[in-house]
Amino acid sequence: LADRVVHLHLDDFHRAPSASDSEQLRLGNEQINYDHPESYDFALLHKVLAQLGSGEPTEVPMWDRRRMERKGWRTVECTPRVVLLEGTLVLFGREVRECLDMRVFLDVDSDTRLGRQVRAAIEQDEQVDLKRFLDLYLFVAKPSFEEFVWPTKRWADVIIPKGDTNGVAIELIAQRLIDLGQDP
Repeated sequence: LADRVVHLHLDDFHRAPSASDSEQLRLGNEQINYDHPESYDFALLHKVLAQLGSGEPTEVPMWDRRRMERKGWRTVECTPRVVLLEGTLVLFGREVRECLDMRVFLDVDSDTRLGRQVRAAIEQDEQVDLKRFLDLYLFVAKPSFEEFVWPTKRWADVIIPKGDTNGVAIELIAQRLIDLGQDP
């Protein structure tokens, strides 16, 4: 099954910051809202999904989360039976939604989301400025979630309460993916 599944992550479709934004970030003067829909290249994602669906060899971007920049491209040359697309705003754009056979929304409570973001930040940099991190979460990430991510729940075919800790729901979806990956 692994050779029939292509895993994509929405983070790989981030738009590169402008030169002036990059310079301001380097100087510590500006924060970019990477949780805003405008920070993603949904047209490129749609193009990649369409190419994968037609069996064409496809160039897929790769994003470096630590450096917050595109680090290159990888080529997918197989025709996948399953494309697993992951990311908070996957259901945001209509054109992308229309490419998806099954739309899943993981409903994770805000405490868990915050805890995961803290852990990820500490893994990236053990000397995280907690005040700056919490300000970014409270004034950028959380409002973006509430404005852009939460409303996409209405387009989901399946809503999984308790997120990825809901073993029964995960097993059902995993079985569906296995079924899709089998020969017709």
